[in-house]
Amino acid sequence: GCGVQVFAFKGHDKYGLASFSGKKSYFFVGNKVVALGTDIESGIADYPVETVLFQDHLSSKEQAIVVNGQVLAAFPFVKHFSDGKEVWFVDTRGTGFFVPGGGVHFTRGEQTNPDSHGKKPLSGNFASAWIDHGKTPGDASYEYVLVADTDAEEMAAFAEAPTVRVLQKDSDAHVVELSEEHAVAYAVYASEGTRFGSGPIHAVNRAATFVAKKEGAGLRLSVADPDLNIYDGQDDRMPDGTRVELSLYEREWFFWPSRPTKVQLVVAGHWCIQKLETPMETAANQPLVISAEGGKTVVEFECRDGLSAEVLLLPEN
Repeated sequence: GCGVQVFAFKGHDKYGLASFSGKKSYFFVGNKVVALGTDIESGIADYPVETVLFQDHLSSKEQAIVVNGQVLAAFPFVKHFSDGKEVWFVDTRGTGFFVPGGGVHFTRGEQTNPDSHGKKPLSGNFASAWIDHGKTPGDASYEYVLVADTDAEEMAAFAEAPTVRVLQKDSDAHVVELSEEHAVAYAVYASEGTRFGSGPIHAVNRAATFVAKKEGAGLRLSVADPDLNIYDGQDDRMPDGTRVELSLYEREWFFWPSRPTKVQLVVAGHWCIQKLETPMETAANQPLVISAEGGKTVVEFECRDGLSAEVLLLPEN
């Protein structure tokens, strides 16, 4: 099966992180996770922004990692693959990574950092890999594939012929083709929706997550609006525009129900709903075809509570 998780983040004013923001999506298929990040920004000049791929504690200095087929057991060890240079590797736990854009830093050595209370330093031997976006990035991004429970042979084969392909990675949406499942998965961030340049879905009217999967002559659609849509606006802003930290449980809206939204997908071709595979449990209305004309079909999903609905479409006779 396939899955999508989205995360639009923004740091909090209380911790001096108001300028730190970005969009992160994860696409799941088999033992693989496609991780995409865009719109990464930070106005914090003292620290670089990093995407950590792994940070493994070494029970012995002999524990090696494999990078592009080469076993690296040197200790200490530091290496950087420049941007644009494709790299794959397997960490000490048998987790593989494929980074088509390179820019990965590796270290094997002693690491010292504060304890959980910040009272005293702790040291240990670690192997780490990360992508460095630099200080105060304005529009940084990343792309990598994580492969669980793998080995060097499998990773070399995947790097030679990847079974995933990024179709779109920008402020509006992250879109990935998952050929193992004959599917295209979408994470849409644009509040008023967007159009797509390729794939079975031409457009969507609002932010949502969905997967379109080919099944014979049919097309299976799984759709969700991850926004619970409990209230409008942001109630933790002060008159000067800054935010204060408020307890979730003290907010009046914590007890309000999720409000329904209507997600409309514009699908290439003329289709009809052959079967409602998974109903939207808490919605008043189930998915329906709004129109099928002019070489496209509009399918509407009433979404609520972050749940998903799934339908099987067949070509209209």
